[in-house]
Amino acid sequence: MRFSEKIIAISILFAALFTITACDTDKIPSQGSSSIPSSTYTVSFNSQFTDPESDTTPPDVTTKTVTSPATTIDALPTAPVMSGYKFGGWWTRKGGQGASFTANTTVYADRTVYAYWYNYQVIFENDGETYGSRGITLPANTVSSLPSAPTKSDFSFAGWWTGNDCTGEEFTTSSIVDGGNTVNGEITVYACWSSDEARVITFQDGQTVIAQQHVTEPEYTLEDSGSNMPAPEKPCQEFQGWWTAQNGGGTQFLIDTPVPSAGIAVYAKWSNDTVHTIIYNSGRGSAVTTQCVTGVDLADFSDFTLAANSKSLPPNPSKRCYAFAGWWTGQYGEGESFNTNTIVDGNKRDDDGNLIDGNTETAEIEPVYEGKITVYANWTWTGGAAPSPYNIGDYGPSCVGKVFYVTDGGLHGLEMAPAGWYNWYAASPDPSGPWISGETVESEYMGVISSTQPIQSAKNGNTLTAIGTGPANTDAIIKQVADAGETPTSDYAAILCKDYAVGGLGNWFLPSKDELAQLFLNRDVTRPGGFADLRYWSSSEYELGSNDSYSLEFENGKEHGSNKPLFLNVRPVRAF
Repeated sequence: MRFSEKIIAISILFAALFTITACDTDKIPSQGSSSIPSSTYTVSFNSQFTDPESDTTPPDVTTKTVTSPATTIDALPTAPVMSGYKFGGWWTRKGGQGASFTANTTVYADRTVYAYWYNYQVIFENDGETYGSRGITLPANTVSSLPSAPTKSDFSFAGWWTGNDCTGEEFTTSSIVDGGNTVNGEITVYACWSSDEARVITFQDGQTVIAQQHVTEPEYTLEDSGSNMPAPEKPCQEFQGWWTAQNGGGTQFLIDTPVPSAGIAVYAKWSNDTVHTIIYNSGRGSAVTTQCVTGVDLADFSDFTLAANSKSLPPNPSKRCYAFAGWWTGQYGEGESFNTNTIVDGNKRDDDGNLIDGNTETAEIEPVYEGKITVYANWTWTGGAAPSPYNIGDYGPSCVGKVFYVTDGGLHGLEMAPAGWYNWYAASPDPSGPWISGETVESEYMGVISSTQPIQSAKNGNTLTAIGTGPANTDAIIKQVADAGETPTSDYAAILCKDYAVGGLGNWFLPSKDELAQLFLNRDVTRPGGFADLRYWSSSEYELGSNDSYSLEFENGKEHGSNKPLFLNVRPVRAF
């Protein structure tokens, strides 16, 4: 097309637009009109499925749109289900924090709300009305906080009590709540009011407040109030009472000690016995309880063994598709085998925090022992029979991966690697890395020296977005690094997936954009996939820029074009 033809075409387009606009004046607010253009906002419902042993049912929809000025949703989604837990509604922050989100909540912008799960619930009642609530999720058996103290004219608030009219026991953050004292998973506690001034005892472990209790007339003692002091527990240490100063300083605070009018803070004292701790990291197997050993001879620490403490190893943990192969001082069966005769001489430190040798003369330096050792479960692959055909949510051919996409009636499809696929022993479910990584090269631009990686800004051009293109995308990215002849400065997303193998099964790859979207959609069907609420890489380049590739935010399902050097999360998938 010649330049003059372009001008003609553009002129015709503008003329047409002007004609349409002129003929549709009833849709245009008159000058000075107060009409406000409508805006559309999206509310994302994050189910927060966290227990991999639970059966799950997501809500019927995961997003709702709102168009202003009608800034509330039409209805909440169906309630999600996580077996073994109670659903506590949608909240603006995780863990039931922030504000409750309902169908009547005004929406001013895009936002994510979070499901709240609990096992037991404490209802706080004040003068016959519900004042607040707190949920407890196992393995915790206490509330993490109490509601702010209510107020009442001419009365002093004297705490929350298990019986009405200040009867029973005072309920604090150290009170144990379990299935034995709840009805339908709930327990109600009641505000206590006193016509006299209540005095507060604050129980602390160092600077951490454990609980607060109230006492009233006539004697202002716990004994007179019919209350007991909290008895905290700490792994491998013996509680030795409450004192008016830290580390057993001042005087001991007893149940009959009068509380001064200004209240009092008292501090937990712990035994000074030399204790070493054994932490068992089961590598995402079933949990194993921490053990402790003590010793007498501080010169050689030979007493710091399970055998010398008349203790046995804990029961073996279990893990799907694996057989337990013992405890080791290193991960994946490395280091030394740990048994009842292994000396636990962990991190022995002096008062300055310096490590000291187990044979060092200790009489003069008075060491502070922080003995601790972590041992790791080793596992042997056993595999297991898997169903065929497969349904979404089934364990796939890898035995541990979850099926998230099926075709041909379930005979073929895609499965995701399990949480912890990269490192059994790490807390994070997934590693992170750049989309692509190459040798760092220094360049000078306008007198400024900067470090660049040219390969990260070079368009690959061979990646696609559709389901089924992930394997070829992954190979193309790896080939791009090889062809560039550069040394990767870090493990990048494609190679992390390509190098993964489980039970002898390889052929894992970085999912394409559409494969990743399908993974997000079915990540929590039947059971949780263990994803973090962060961005995950796809293997598809972003159409609008050679420096970017598609990523997906697992908090709300939004797609992004993310800069290739960014460290985003990675989860491999496999076709079957």
